[in-house]
Amino acid sequence: MQGTQKYARFIYSILEWILNLSIINLMWLLMNIPLIYFIVYTLYMSTNPFVVVMPALLTVLFFFPATTALYSSIRECLIHKESRASMKGYLRFYIKGYKRSLLIGLIVVPFWVAFLFNMYLSFTYHYVVIGICIFFISLLFFVYTNNLFIVESHYVYRLKELFIHTLLITFGNVKLFISIILSAIFVVSVSALMSKTIFTLFFVFFSTSLFALFSFSLFYSTYTKIVPTKKEE
Repeated sequence: MQGTQKYARFIYSILEWILNLSIINLMWLLMNIPLIYFIVYTLYMSTNPFVVVMPALLTVLFFFPATTALYSSIRECLIHKESRASMKGYLRFYIKGYKRSLLIGLIVVPFWVAFLFNMYLSFTYHYVVIGICIFFISLLFFVYTNNLFIVESHYVYRLKELFIHTLLITFGNVKLFISIILSAIFVVSVSALMSKTIFTLFFVFFSTSLFALFSFSLFYSTYTKIVPTKKEE
């Protein structure tokens, strides 16, 4: 009887997380519709110089607030196990953190523009070694950016402290760094494989929120006892 109850609780927990991840991921996609639309638009208007500026601007305006809210929602479900994801809860995090996420985006996005632009030029003009070096620097910055979302969703820091502590966290634990990279590779690979099957909707409902769950879980198990000033919702 006890075995059956444990099995039922396990199944219930899995189904609850599937629901949570799908709601959070769907809300994240909805908030990023302007950015997604313009990225698709640029595929047909790549010769227009205007399209170089707009994705960066839309990333600041939509991607950063939406992703900060995504990580905050994941944190809420993970730490407060009785909590369930909801559109109302996601919007609460989105509105509450919008201005600060905007500032973070204004600082981070120019670096991404520089990395991607220089990588494009390097490979276009066959400076392969330089292109590969920029790629690996971008990989480091990807983990740093991901950790910014995690730290912002979990702790209360001034903006300067946020960037400094995230830098220490990013390069202070090689195991965490590699684990986040492997999590990203896993989610991207699964999404790519499923995009050619009947499970195409995996990306729509789970991919981003699943990666956020992996990342935050890895971070939380590693650093929650080290860095003080926990954010309370």
